[in-house]
Amino acid sequence: MHQCRVYLPIDSDVIQMLLSTNEIRIPSGYAVTEWLERAHPAEDEEGLEYLALVAARDAAVVARDGSDRPLVVAAVDVDSDDVDTAPSTSGIAAYVALLAPVGRRRVVAFHVEEPPAGSRAEPDLLWYDATEVAEVARLTGGG
Repeated sequence: MHQCRVYLPIDSDVIQMLLSTNEIRIPSGYAVTEWLERAHPAEDEEGLEYLALVAARDAAVVARDGSDRPLVVAAVDVDSDDVDTAPSTSGIAAYVALLAPVGRRRVVAFHVEEPPAGSRAEPDLLWYDATEVAEVARLTGGG
């Protein structure tokens, strides 16, 4: 079975869900899709992965809705059968629907917003290994 890397904008509630139930249940995320590849034909695989991560980061910024908690994007590897890459009405080429919960073993890493430094236009994300979920929970006010 083929695996697909998906970036999930999550918050402290979802991190707590992961810690207590060992899974993430959210409806959508962002990945390298056929539509993303068509929108950026000059990008290589690494560049496309970065664009999917940025789409998830941007969704996390919107979802944060004024909160001062750091934003978090989880990188997960899921079976391609558990992802619907059909174009969405969102207009975002990287958008995918998740068809099943994501188990804790599928989490590869967390990207957590670095504490603000000056007036950055875009948040910088720090990388945390999946085994550091308790630290990520602490940083986001959930642990």
